[in-house]
Amino acid sequence: STERYLKGYRVMKEYAKGKLNVLLGAELRFCGMPNDYLLYGLTEEFLYAHPDLHKMTLEDFYPLAHENGILVIQAHPFRKGMCICRPDMLDGIEVYNVSELPFRNHIALEWAQHYNMIGTSGSDLHDAKNVIGCGLLTDSPIETMEELVQILKSRTATLIRRSTDLTRSDLGDIPATLEIQER
Repeated sequence: STERYLKGYRVMKEYAKGKLNVLLGAELRFCGMPNDYLLYGLTEEFLYAHPDLHKMTLEDFYPLAHENGILVIQAHPFRKGMCICRPDMLDGIEVYNVSELPFRNHIALEWAQHYNMIGTSGSDLHDAKNVIGCGLLTDSPIETMEELVQILKSRTATLIRRSTDLTRSDLGDIPATLEIQER
């Protein structure tokens, strides 16, 4: 249910108060389909108004998302078992995913560049082993979802990905298991 989904977000937002900016987002999978989609720009009101998003298709959801200012990014698009989507049905794709094999991330990066899509970098944090591995580096903290959507649209974030080389000196104490894809 929508309330159950939002509970985790609300609990984290409360615990993180003053320490970490927690933003509402979602990873959506449509019934009977293998793909996952990251949603940025989502609101609680949208979720309450559309409690059965998982029952839609990408072709039906994408126009609705755009009408409501939501970016649709395909997560780990070249993971085994995923289906390639029409580029005109996506705003972007996850080009770096800490859980993916490097060659699959490379294909995703090439795909995003070829189709001029937004590229994202994600930790795929489902357990403690992937705490830091991929992400976005921005010039200033992101405090709202609107700021994140704007940064993604403008493509001004630096994409962080796993590697044994650290190529930026301003990362402070982030472990040297990252490589930075310069803007």
